[in-house]
Amino acid sequence: MDELHVEIARAAEPADTGPRLGDLLLTRTTALELSGWRLRVDAARARPESLEQGTTAPAEEHVEAASRALADYERARLASTEVPRADLERAMAAVRGAVD
Repeated sequence: MDELHVEIARAAEPADTGPRLGDLLLTRTTALELSGWRLRVDAARARPESLEQGTTAPAEEHVEAASRALADYERARLASTEVPRADLERAMAAVRGAVD
């Protein structure tokens, strides 16, 4: 949470010296959400019935794809290039659909 506080303070700086607040918050909240989905998939994998049927593999693939989309989004944001927000949103929707 300390890191989030520092980033929010940086986002409040004038637009030409700091990141856009919306992009920053999307990055941080998506990273937190992905951490939660990873925990949920790990917990499901630990159940004996999941191991026998291999039921967590599709969810794991979606979580990893969303992690890559988030990394791409963050790199673009930091480079001040076009941010592929739609790609990230599609990847997160796939995670939510696969894990629920």
